Amino acid sequence: MLAEDARSGLVPLPPELLIMVFKLLDDKALLNSSMTCTYFNEIIQRTPELRYTIELALDGFHDGNPNHPTNVSERLRTLLDRRSRWRSLNWTKVATVPPVDTEVYDLSDGVLARISNGLLMDVPTRCTLTVTPLSKDSSFIDPPEGWTEDLHIGAFADRVIIRHVLVRPLEDLIAFIEDFDIDILENDHVVHLHFRSLSSHARDPHPRCRQPAISFPLDITASMAVPASVEKVSLAWNLIGAHVIDARGNGVLVWDWTTGDLLADLRPYNDFHSMDGFGFLTEDSLIVSRRSMGLDAGIFYTSFVGIDIISLDPNASGRPWRAYGEKAVLVSTLCLPQTTPRSNVQLDMATGPFTLSPSTKHDEPFVTAPDSHIYVISIISSLSDLDNEPEISMVVHRNTLLSALNRYAHSLEPVESRTIPWDEWGPANTRCFQCDNRFIYCTSHHQIYGERWLDFLQLPDGTHWWQVLDFNTKRHQYRNSAGVTVETESNNGAADAPRLITTPSTLDLSSTFVSPVVGSLPYYVTPLSMDVKQSDILFIDDQRFIRGQMGSRWGELGEADVFVL
Repeated sequence: MLAEDARSGLVPLPPELLIMVFKLLDDKALLNSSMTCTYFNEIIQRTPELRYTIELALDGFHDGNPNHPTNVSERLRTLLDRRSRWRSLNWTKVATVPPVDTEVYDLSDGVLARISNGLLMDVPTRCTLTVTPLSKDSSFIDPPEGWTEDLHIGAFADRVIIRHVLVRPLEDLIAFIEDFDIDILENDHVVHLHFRSLSSHARDPHPRCRQPAISFPLDITASMAVPASVEKVSLAWNLIGAHVIDARGNGVLVWDWTTGDLLADLRPYNDFHSMDGFGFLTEDSLIVSRRSMGLDAGIFYTSFVGIDIISLDPNASGRPWRAYGEKAVLVSTLCLPQTTPRSNVQLDMATGPFTLSPSTKHDEPFVTAPDSHIYVISIISSLSDLDNEPEISMVVHRNTLLSALNRYAHSLEPVESRTIPWDEWGPANTRCFQCDNRFIYCTSHHQIYGERWLDFLQLPDGTHWWQVLDFNTKRHQYRNSAGVTVETESNNGAADAPRLITTPSTLDLSSTFVSPVVGSLPYYVTPLSMDVKQSDILFIDDQRFIRGQMGSRWGELGEADVFVL
């Protein structure tokens, strides 16, 4: 609709009436209205409440606590200021967190949780939890008071090691994964997931849990090449998942942490399949990075790599694969680039936390929306060290995966037609980057938040350093579609403003993939200009950056500096 047409047809309607109508629309409908008609856009831009809704959607946020004391105009100023600071990476150091002897830690919603497994002559003696609330802006120079608590868990509390910890302050939840030291105890390898209330200093079971802990065995055989272990854990909504290695290979287990029910056992049923990583997609679905192997002269090689979309919805259509158990079905598979004959690759997956929204417990004016989410899939070649070829990390947006889920979850199409070749989805919806293979395992969920990813990468222009990549390009699309000028945020004197990358990139890794890997997913990139070592341990969330020194052991978090936007 042209502006003059809109004016001629809508001038009899006073702006006050249009504003009343616009306030009834959700953010997507309001965005469409703003982009469709210049007259509508002028009214929306002049109305703080409507503009706030638009800007929230463009930045991938939902409104926070409805009882937050700030008014709409103040929230809008805060939102635009935070956007500007992310553009400039204008950080302010507010605290230094002293080190504890830890390789187990998690950061979520401004709370840093660390586990210290006390050892005496390599024998576990006790497990200590240290919780540190972090400042949320530069007005709080000193962080809120933290606390330390000795954990009393298990029948053999003096022989327990905590392998992982997950903290979710908005749900008053802290979860930790207890594992016996198998070098000491000669018994079945049973792992325990504990769910405690954060407000009780992890002393009391979480009130939403039907049972305070979930226990599960890992299969062990004397011929195992690697010890049984829980490699990663992830928690979102009512779901908790564990990526495990045992005698059955690499697999994923998923529970409802509030009921303790096992929802899916995604361990492979033979040696020719491996589930190398996973991430939750919705409250009843997840994705798994899977590879299939062949055997040649007694040596395994990778014959297929892909992303399986799995639904836990009992009404979903798909293939109830035996490895996936009775409650899970394979809805669709997105093929990854075809590997070269006799190649051997491994996969990994990382994604940031989902934030509950809206939440009356959250003291922030707005929170990251679930739709604002990316997944980073690492493709690691066993030949990389020999051929001096880098591994790659591939980014895919949640919206792409949701599109496939929604297309097939209740479809009558045969299962055989639900495998989507790489060329039909990948080049237009992903972006691939070279990674330094010495630090490939540093990529973790701590470096991803919403649609932002912080990592040590080589960009298509040859730049090789710590980069902040932002895959939210809705603002750019909105400006072009609406034909409006949004104020240019200052970069506050920063030398490196974000660059928008829209041209396709190509990675030619001939020893790993049959064809060059092309990606076109647009993104903004800003190099991290502060003094950061390649070996530092870095975290980000919606408004914080943590730079931790590497301890004496690989992966150990030492002293850490906290910066806020």
